[in-house]
Amino acid sequence: MSVTRRITCRLYPSAAQIVKLHWARKMHRSLYNAAIANRKTQYQKRGHSVDYFEQQNSFGSMKQPAVTKRQKPSAQQSG
Repeated sequence: MSVTRRITCRLYPSAAQIVKLHWARKMHRSLYNAAIANRKTQYQKRGHSVDYFEQQNSFGSMKQPAVTKRQKPSAQQSG
């Protein structure tokens, strides 16, 4: 039997970090909702259940624009 230990760390982000954290959360929520909508649509239209790896490969085109968008919050902060 192994013992599980829990450590709690409290974060106190700066205002700039809060903006970035909110942006990351928004992008994650958007991607998650798009993935759910994609699975639902695929099943309704084609009767095909999409697995994780098939879906991961289909969202490859979304990864590059997200990296460029990530730079926007810091650019807005400095300007």
